[in-house]
Amino acid sequence: MSLTVVKHATCTFCGCVCDDIELHSDGERIVHTKAACSLGVSWFKNHTAERNYPDALIDGKPATVDDAIAAAVSFESGAIGTIEATRFSTANLNRFTWEIDGSKGSLTFDLERLNELVVDGRRTLVNPDGWWPPGHVLGWEHTFVFELRRFLDAVAGRGTVAPHGATFEDGVRAAEVCDAILASG
Repeated sequence: MSLTVVKHATCTFCGCVCDDIELHSDGERIVHTKAACSLGVSWFKNHTAERNYPDALIDGKPATVDDAIAAAVSFESGAIGTIEATRFSTANLNRFTWEIDGSKGSLTFDLERLNELVVDGRRTLVNPDGWWPPGHVLGWEHTFVFELRRFLDAVAGRGTVAPHGATFEDGVRAAEVCDAILASG
């Protein structure tokens, strides 16, 4: 039996988004994993290849998920931009990057380098609100600590979720943008 080996696979099961996992597949099932925790092993070994099942069900009927999107956008200010996303980029295993370029400078954020911000091509370390201990690296799991802190502060009346977290109105606006992109064909 010939096995396909996938290196640097990403597991999203628990939210930590581990991206150093190696998977061995016989074409239908994952038969061996390396560097996965017990949750990851269970997740990978108990799922067959996607082609056997729909991506999602809505009211018991198969529903598909777009594999990729590219959209040209324009903003109220007159600025233009592009949005690109894909689930199948093998060269960028866990990339979630924002690049904003303008006439007065540029700003880049990459989820793979959480505690860095690139301003005009120069790397800058991020010190969130001055409350994260100096010298401690921020990881994916810490984003949930920040999220929970903002939420609990808002519940206790010591602040609001905005502008650091998404509000209901932000969610509505994001859904409207997605609807507009879909409607544009």
